[in-house]
Amino acid sequence: GITSQSSCSPQRAKDPARIQHSAAPPTCSYKFGQVLLRIYSLPRITGQLITG
Repeated sequence: GITSQSSCSPQRAKDPARIQHSAAPPTCSYKFGQVLLRIYSLPRITGQLITG
């Protein structure tokens, strides 16, 4: 099962998609997911702008 401790573990934080798919994600997991999504989206956006 999902516990409050495992939800804040780095392994779970590395999977934003899994956090989004949870019915009621804990606050810490939600924040980790949002931050990681932004961090991961930055290289993609800059890469698209550079490669044009």
